[in-house]
Amino acid sequence: IVYLCVALVALCSVLPMWHVLMSSFSDGKSLLAHVGLVLWPVGGFTLDGYSLIFQNASIVGGYINTIIYTISFTVIGFLLSAVTGYALSRDTKLKKPVTMALMVTMLFGGGMIPTFLTMRDIGLYNNPWVCVLMGCVSVWNVMLARTYISTNIPEALYESARIDGANAFQTFRKITERFQISDRFILVAGARTLQENHRRERAFACRHANGGGNIILFSGNGDDGLGVGSLFRKRNGAQSE
Repeated sequence: IVYLCVALVALCSVLPMWHVLMSSFSDGKSLLAHVGLVLWPVGGFTLDGYSLIFQNASIVGGYINTIIYTISFTVIGFLLSAVTGYALSRDTKLKKPVTMALMVTMLFGGGMIPTFLTMRDIGLYNNPWVCVLMGCVSVWNVMLARTYISTNIPEALYESARIDGANAFQTFRKITERFQISDRFILVAGARTLQENHRRERAFACRHANGGGNIILFSGNGDDGLGVGSLFRKRNGAQSE
């Protein structure tokens, strides 16, 4: 029964994607007249839709940017989460205060406008790096890394490294990092990739709109309760709506 339920859930997840994929290979006029699920290209197999799309240079550039941003976000996010998790797994004086400060950010967010102001003040306004660095570190992944390091890596390994004269960076690189890459990289990388593709809208808060003096703020997550908002800044003064 369990396997049957899992198979049904998987089928429900795959069918919409298969429908879209087969529709993309279908003839446009025949597809408009078709009713119901598309299990096979309607009107014959054709790539006219793809050839039309890729004639637009902005589509190609958009996909290249997506690949660059996603890879950068995933790699940097994984490394920062691993380093922070390693630091919090060590018995230091700042372990509890830093952990509590990070936990607060999981419950409360500053909101859309403070996020924009922060990005502007640190120099990420109208900067492509905002798509990578904003929200790069997930507190959930940090806690996951801390728990993994504390429970799966023997303390004797760290003791041996200290006896051999290894510093904190060497210990992390030669012991912690290898354990995490071998067991956690695929899981965390997949989660970070999905997160990047679901949070991209918020990065547009820090770019010029239409090349002019307007700023448009988007919130795609809905986690701050603001939905979609806009802040228009004019050259002769500030106005919001």
